[in-house]
Amino acid sequence: MNKIIKNIQKFCQKNKFEKVVIGISGGIDSAVVSSLLTKALGHKNIIALYLPNDKNDSELKDIKNLTKQLKLKLIIKDISPLIKSFTKLINCQSKFVLGNIASRIRMTILYAYANKHNAFVCGTTNLSEYLVGYFTKFGDGACDFEPIIHLYKSQVYKLAHQLNIPQNIINKAPSATLWPNQTDEKDMGVTYDEIEKYFKKQTIDPKSKLIIEKMSKNSYHKRRLPFSIDS
Repeated sequence: MNKIIKNIQKFCQKNKFEKVVIGISGGIDSAVVSSLLTKALGHKNIIALYLPNDKNDSELKDIKNLTKQLKLKLIIKDISPLIKSFTKLINCQSKFVLGNIASRIRMTILYAYANKHNAFVCGTTNLSEYLVGYFTKFGDGACDFEPIIHLYKSQVYKLAHQLNIPQNIINKAPSATLWPNQTDEKDMGVTYDEIEKYFKKQTIDPKSKLIIEKMSKNSYHKRRLPFSIDS
């Protein structure tokens, strides 16, 4: 934990930025990163935004409890009107397409606030998600730095306990909140535990192994941006 905090401080000092913008989803990753940022830079230098595209009182309650604990000022902006506009504009009802649009809209707003306040945008992707490409290209995958991208999901949970993250957040099913009732593991078809075991070369269910290998292979382009086409 202390090493991550020091590295955040070094990164911001080297690049002469004092403030950081982060999108808070109510999940464990953004909660852990928000806590690390607060310890590294102080609560007054963190701009926390909650950008929902559907009404979720339970989620909002968890986020308010977290930001109160960290003494962060919370900015809430409903992006559902923007999602509806895109739905009409491109004539599309696919939840996957609109889910990715939601992620990219959120990042656009985060960068707008970063520009406004001369700040960096902080990402919340963990290693388990990164290795299988479970993030939106130019959405939550777009940021200036990633404090927990070297940590498997299980390590994020351990860090959450060390940081005294509220138990409600720790207990909930991981979700990118791309659409109502969406969960990461249901989306992927494998568990975070299986992903970690696979990349640690441990034995897992053969079907899960195939899913992970396919996800990792098909998302290679996400981990190499931009791809250079040699002449």
